[in-house]
Parts: sequence; C-alpha cells; structure tokens
Amino acid sequence: MNLNDAIALKEQLVADLMDPNNNDWYIEKYRPRHRYGALPKKSGIALGVTDLATGGYGIAIRVQDSEMDRFAEKLKSRVGGQADKQELLGNVHGVPPIRPKRTARTTLPLVIGLPISHARCSDGRLGAFVKVRGDDDGIYALSNNHVIAALNRGRQGDVITQPGRRSGGRVNRNRIGALETFELLKWWAGVNEMDAALCKLDPNLSVSQKLGPLGIKDPTVGDIVEKRGASDGQRGIITAVQMSLLTIRCADSPHGFLRFDGAFEVQGLDGQAFSLPGHSGSLICVCETGQAVGLLFASRSRVRSDRGVGVTYASPIAKVLDALNADLLLSNKQVG
Repeated sequence: MNLNDAIALKEQLVADLMDPNNNDWYIEKYRPRHRYGALPKKSGIALGVTDLATGGYGIAIRVQDSEMDRFAEKLKSRVGGQADKQELLGNVHGVPPIRPKRTARTTLPLVIGLPISHARCSDGRLGAFVKVRGDDDGIYALSNNHVIAALNRGRQGDVITQPGRRSGGRVNRNRIGALETFELLKWWAGVNEMDAALCKLDPNLSVSQKLGPLGIKDPTVGDIVEKRGASDGQRGIITAVQMSLLTIRCADSPHGFLRFDGAFEVQGLDGQAFSLPGHSGSLICVCETGQAVGLLFASRSRVRSDRGVGVTYASPIAKVLDALNADLLLSNKQVG
C-alpha cells in the first residue's frame, strides 16, 4: 500500500482500539489486568507506519507487554500481514536515575550536544539553539521537559546548568540560563505529542553554531540519521513514523507512564543502539543533508531486529518549534 493508505489504516486501527463500543477490537478487553498501584497501565501495543521488506508501506506493531503478543498477531492478520511486528519488552524510558558526580566546569562556548539539566533532573542534552518569535535579542536552548523543566515541576526562572546535575553541574557555579517555557506533559488519560522545553540563555554567554543543523525536514522512513553534536558518532535509521499509543516510563515521576502520539522511531545501525540514557533532548538530523527531523525524548537499548539495535523515539522538530513559537538557528551562525 502507499504511504497515505498506510496512515489512514493506522488511524482506523487506533480508533477501533480506543472505542469501548467496538466489541472485537477495544484494547481494554485484551490488556492484562496488571496492578501498577496509582500508576496508569501501559497500552501494551503501539502502532505506526513503516516500510516493508516486500515493498510499499505497512503497519508498525510494537508490543510493549508480552501478554499482548496474541492480540498483536490478531492485528497483523487483520491487515493481511502487511505489518512489521516487534517486541519492545520492558519499559521505554525517558530519564535515568540521578547519580550526581563531583563538580565540573561549564564548557564554553556552548555547542549543541552538551549535557544540561534542571537542578531536580538527570542530565539530558542541549538539542539546539533557537530564537523565539517576537524576541529578537534572546537566544534559547531547546531540550526536553523532563531534562530542564523537571516533569512539569519547574517554574519560569529556574536555573539551568551545564554540565547537568548528573555530570557535576551546580546551580551556584554552572548556570547558563533560566527555564523559560515548556510543553505541559499530560498524565493519566492525557495524550502527548512532544516532550519539549526552552531555556533562555544568559546575556553575553558565548555560543557557537558550528554544529547546528542545515535546515528542517519531516522524518521519513529509511532516512539515515545522527544525533547532532554527539561525540559517539552513532548512526540510526528511521524505521517507523506516525506512532500512536506509545507509552513511556518516567523514572523521576511518581505518576509513571505517559502516552505519546505522533512520534517517530529510530533503530541503531552498526550493531549499536542509537541512543542511551542521558541522550534525551538531542537533535536528530539526516546524516547526508544535515537537516533536522526530530527532538529525541525516549529510548530502550535492549531491543534487536533485522533493521537495527535498540529503539529511540523522537517528536518531529517542525511540530516542536511551532508549539514553542520558535525557529532553529542554523549552522555557521556565530552568536553571542
């Protein structure tokens, strides 16, 4: 099937799975009755759009609970086998535990890919430098809510440090700016499209855009990508787009799981996972063109398939920028 037909089919499947009046497909009938205390249950199944080895596009079926495997096979049969089913057993994580190290120095000039965090969070990455529309003077750092906004607990003006807390950053000596705004993460029955936040950098801070992106494009299945500014040089391939019903476990939060729709999936090449704990907030770019495609927010490294190693999830960068009313600063611009 073509891409538009695959997207329409995926949306119909999601609608059926979420419809309590659909006796054949309502997901609550099939989901195991685990008890998570006060935590919401995982959906157990995530759906997206992928390319197939046989040609054309099909449905990406991601099993997040082993007890949902039989239901996943039923879904695969419904689409006539035009699906790629993989098991993502265990939790896909958005943040690692905090393990503070000794105090470290701030790296200047600031560049994309450096570790940063809020004082109450584990480290993530400085994903990109942006300008907020209507503010001609300020320069902002883009990252995740769970990196610099403390999972909705942050307040405008909270100090952001480089390096981050896990790498030894301290509020009184490693400040680079202050939390400006963030997209609210929705718990319980809420649906999220991104995990994103902005830090307004302090005036006169030295900033270099030599590692910045060269443009923006929509994520496409088959794109070979990299984390911009990362020192590991690890490449990945986009294996699914338009993901729905994806559930992410946030270790720093008492609320547990978050549902995300609209994300895309990356699997690592060269026998290595594309991302590891601490890489949240990274900007994902196409290797060949340098164009930005997404903001990384979650991963699980212990997954293998015939396409790659591990799974990483990211939000399309154009949607993130529109939500934050911001524009990327592109490469080769020296600012600050």
